Amino acid sequence: MTLYRVGYEPEADDEYWKLPPRLRRELRFRLTYLKAGPFRSYPGLQVKEVSGVPGAWRFHLRGYRIFYRVDGPVIWVVMIWKDRPSAYSSSTLREVRRRMR
Repeated sequence: MTLYRVGYEPEADDEYWKLPPRLRRELRFRLTYLKAGPFRSYPGLQVKEVSGVPGAWRFHLRGYRIFYRVDGPVIWVVMIWKDRPSAYSSSTLREVRRRMR
């Protein structure tokens, strides 16, 4: 079984440090599940592929959407987005695509 590592893209790292400490702890905890298998869901962690953005995956975390991609043995967190009705607007998907490069 492959054990994945987690990395943060620079913009996602900035977004991570803006989260309240409690949410940062919870995000780290949820990412431990993904280290065992980033493409499947776990109890309390529903993983979905982002439609329209090849290679992009996401999950929810208390009012935030965490977008990530997998590159070899590394799970790259690319965006931490505040959940709101426009979370899947075309501008949001453009931003996810831009960060996936």
